[in-house]
Amino acid sequence: MHKQIKLIHNPQSNIQPEPLVQEEVRDKIISSKPPEIEIQKNQQSEKEICEKLQHMLADLMGFIPPKQPDIHEGFFDMGMESVTAVAFQKEIDERFGVSIDDTATFDYPNLSDLAAYVFTLLSENSMIDNESEIDVNSLIEKIPDEIENLSIDDVVERLTDVMEN
Repeated sequence: MHKQIKLIHNPQSNIQPEPLVQEEVRDKIISSKPPEIEIQKNQQSEKEICEKLQHMLADLMGFIPPKQPDIHEGFFDMGMESVTAVAFQKEIDERFGVSIDDTATFDYPNLSDLAAYVFTLLSENSMIDNESEIDVNSLIEKIPDEIENLSIDDVVERLTDVMEN
């Protein structure tokens, strides 16, 4: 699972960094993020998920372009076998970074329903990740008063240390 970082400004903070400095610090933090942290700018819509699932399933089941599986037709009505269902579930897990239930293709028997399920899983992961919001000002307050004499790179390094602890 990837963590999502959202930098926010706390108006109640005593420290009020200049906007350009705060923006520069934020950009440096984001660009120097550890590899396990991914910044998600836009969460995928349910329709986009459905389209991706449709293309994945078309490839797995050998649909010849431009023909695509109908998003409302049942998986097993279109000829999906259990081996294909397992492969499809594995590919969904890998592609979307979620772990869908083993019975997902039975519980959500068509692309439209399955897309809604995957969207829900992604949204839940996003809500968990949003709990990792970071208030830049509260981080800056944790750094000693010498911050005024530090370069932006030094500030970013110290903020990164604070975030990791």
